[in-house]
Amino acid sequence: TLQRTLQEHGTAFKEVLDEMRRDRSLALLHSGKMTVAEVALKVGFAEPTAFFRAFRRWTGTTPGSQRGDDD
Repeated sequence: TLQRTLQEHGTAFKEVLDEMRRDRSLALLHSGKMTVAEVALKVGFAEPTAFFRAFRRWTGTTPGSQRGDDD
């Protein structure tokens, strides 16, 4: 199974998912084209508050501080 294969490689599905969400979130925020709430939904969070908590855990900062501007 996928979980067994990941375990053999020293990782877990949750870790892979978190890494993908973090990387995609940073890319979307840096583009400046989406709101923080839109990014949260796009990367699979039903509630923006859960996204904020995860983002702070991943980066030590808030999603808003990573948002790029097209101005």
